[in-house]
Amino acid sequence: MECRLDRDCLIMIFEYLSMPEKLKCRLVSHEWSIAVDKLIAGQQYLEVFAANSSLVAASVEATGISSYSSNQLSFNSAVRSAKKLWSSVNAKLMAQPEANDVEVAVANNNRPIMNVMNNPIINPIIREHRSNEYELMNVCSPSNLLNLSSYYWTYAFCASSSLFSSYSFANSTITSHEYFHSFCDCYPRQRHKYSVILDRKNISFETFNNLLSKFSNILSLVVRNVDQLSDVILFMITQQCPNVQSLSFCNCSGLKKDKNNQYAPLNCLTDYGWRLLSNSYPNLTSLTLRQCKLSESQLTKVIQHCKNLQFLDISDNICVGRSVRYLGPSIECLICGDLSNDEGIDTILSNIAFANGRHVKYLSIFGALGSLKTFSEFDRLSKLELHYYTDEELPNYLSDIGMLSLTSLVLEQIRCYESPSAINVTQFDQMLARSPNLRRLQITGDFDWNLRLNDNSLKKLTTLCPKLQEITLNGNGSLTDYGIMHLANLPLVQLSLSSFHAITDYSIKSIMRKVSTLKQITLVDMPQITERVVSKAIAVCANDERRRLNLTLSDEQMSKRVRRRNLTYPNNLRVNFDSERG
Repeated sequence: MECRLDRDCLIMIFEYLSMPEKLKCRLVSHEWSIAVDKLIAGQQYLEVFAANSSLVAASVEATGISSYSSNQLSFNSAVRSAKKLWSSVNAKLMAQPEANDVEVAVANNNRPIMNVMNNPIINPIIREHRSNEYELMNVCSPSNLLNLSSYYWTYAFCASSSLFSSYSFANSTITSHEYFHSFCDCYPRQRHKYSVILDRKNISFETFNNLLSKFSNILSLVVRNVDQLSDVILFMITQQCPNVQSLSFCNCSGLKKDKNNQYAPLNCLTDYGWRLLSNSYPNLTSLTLRQCKLSESQLTKVIQHCKNLQFLDISDNICVGRSVRYLGPSIECLICGDLSNDEGIDTILSNIAFANGRHVKYLSIFGALGSLKTFSEFDRLSKLELHYYTDEELPNYLSDIGMLSLTSLVLEQIRCYESPSAINVTQFDQMLARSPNLRRLQITGDFDWNLRLNDNSLKKLTTLCPKLQEITLNGNGSLTDYGIMHLANLPLVQLSLSSFHAITDYSIKSIMRKVSTLKQITLVDMPQITERVVSKAIAVCANDERRRLNLTLSDEQMSKRVRRRNLTYPNNLRVNFDSERG
C-alpha cells in the first residue's frame, strides 16, 4: 500500500530545511517541486551569494554531492536573449526620459523576460533535469553550509575590521538601526533558510532570471559576490520581484564598457538602470552598494534617482566625493567612505552636512581621521561609527564628538599595530560629556595597539553614561581590575574585552556576581583569566535559574583544563571556547 504525504504536510516539513536542501528536494518529483515552489513563493527575504569556487568544491567533495553536468549557455547567447527585451526599454528611455514612460515601456512589453528564458526545471513525466537554472549551484549539507558560510557571512565583508571588532558587532544585543548593515547581524537568525549559494561569481542572465522568478513576493533581496551588476540585472529584479523594499549589492560590479563589443552596453551599469529601479520601486527605503567599485559620478546618479531612501550604504567604493550632497529628505541612516584611499572623514562630513545629510540619525564613516567640527551641523545624529586611520602622532580630533548627544558610539582605529591610540583620557571625557543616554560603547584597534585609557576613565564613564549596556574594549592599555570593578555600577548586558594583560579573574567574577543584567561576556587574549571564571559562572547560574549567561573565551589551554574537570553546566549557561577569535 502506497502512502503519500499531502502538499500541506510536505510544506511543513520543507519549511525547516536550508535553501540548498529545498532546491535538492525540488528535483525529486513534480509534487515536491510544487510544494517547494509554493513555500518559497511566500518568502520575503532572499540572499544570492556567490562563494569562492574552491571552497564550494571542497564542501561538495566532503558531502559526496556532485555538481550537475551539462553544456552551459555561452555569454553571447544569454546576452542576445536579454537584448531582445532590453532594446525596447532602452529606446523608450532614450526618447522620453520621464519617469512614467519607463513604467509604460515595461508594462507594454509583449514579450516579458520570464517567457523568453527557459522556465521548466524538471519534466514531470520522465523527471529529467532539463534546464540550466541549478547547473551553477553546488548544494551542501547543513553542517558544511554553515562551515562554508561562517567566514564569508561574518568576516569577508568586514575586511577592514579586526576579527574581534567584527565578532563584537555580530553579537551585539543592541541593533544599531532597523535596516540592513554590512557590519551588524541584522539578518534573519536562520540565515541558511533564505540563502542560495552559487559556485561562481560570473552567472548567466538566464540563471539569475530563473532564480528570481521563484521568489516573486520577496521584500528584501541581497546579492553578494556576483560580477553581473548591470542595467539588465536591475531590469530582471524589477520584473520578477515587484515588491522589493530593501535591495543590497555587496562586492558586485559590472564589466567596463567595450566599444568593440556590441553587447557590452547590456552588461554595464548606467543611469538608465537606476532610473528604472527608482520608478519601479517608489517604496524602496533601503539600498546597499558596498564594494561595487562605483565612482563619484556613478554614486551621484544613484542618489539622485533614489530620493526616498531611508538607509543607504555606499561604503568601500572608489570615492564618495560630492555624491552625498544629493541625499533625499527621508534619509535616516548613511554608511560611506573607504579605508583604502586617502579621502578624509572631514571632507566626507562637510559634503554630508551640505544638505539633507545633516538630518541623519545614524552615521558610519570610513576614512582618514581629520577635523570633526562639522558635527555641530548635525541636528538628529544619535548613533555614530567612525572607522579611521591616522598618520599623525597624537591627534586631538575625537573630542569634537562631544558636540553630539549619542546613544551608540563605535570607534575603530586601523593601521595602529604597536602604536598608541588616537583617543586618550582627556578626549574620552570630552567626547562623552553630552551623552548621558549612551547605551553602547565600542573602542577597538589593531592587535597589540596601546589603548590610552586608564582605570579613572572607566570610573568617569559610569558617571557620564549611567545607562550604558554594552562595552567593547581592546588593547594593552593600563586598565586593571580596579577599573573593571567600577563597571558593576552600570546596567551592563554585554561586556567584551581583549588583550588586557593586567585584568584577572577577580574583577570578572565580581562583575558576574553583582550585575544581574549581564548576559554576554567575551574575553579574548586575556592571559590572567583562568578556569575559575567558568566555575564562577556555573555557580551564579545555578543559584539563579532566571539568569541567562553566555561566556566566550579564546584560551585553548583553558579549554583543555576545563574539559579535564568534566564540569556540568546548568541549562541557563553557555560556555564557548573559540581560539580562532583571538
